[in-house]
Amino acid sequence: MDDEKEISVKKTKTDNEQVHKEQPGKVRRFRVYASTKPKETLRKWFCTARWTYNQCSDAVEKKEIARTKKDLRAAFLNKEAINKMGKLWDLETPYDIRDAAMDDFLKAYDSAHARYKKDNKVFKIKHHLRTKSRRESIVGS
Repeated sequence: MDDEKEISVKKTKTDNEQVHKEQPGKVRRFRVYASTKPKETLRKWFCTARWTYNQCSDAVEKKEIARTKKDLRAAFLNKEAINKMGKLWDLETPYDIRDAAMDDFLKAYDSAHARYKKDNKVFKIKHHLRTKSRRESIVGS
């Protein structure tokens, strides 16, 4: 199996130049057998992602913050907001991981809203809890 991504070539209508676009890659799963220090770093990242998701969920449920990326970022992801909350440990996790946790919340909310909208039912997004199995995921660039 070749690990290189396929590249599609398109010609533009105006100047016949070739435009190269990479095809989206597949999701790859990794099982990590880390030594103590990297294992602790990953554990912190998982915890921070879980905390960010849950904070977004609580704030939107209590209608304290609008359910928009801009407002949620300003409340829980930006450096100023984290300093204001006194959660400096949160800054040890890369921004991309925290941002992806917020995106996961928004996707979960939209999905639940679409599902329950038909029946006019009230729904509540569940918190992310630490799993007993060792399968957790984070997204990063």
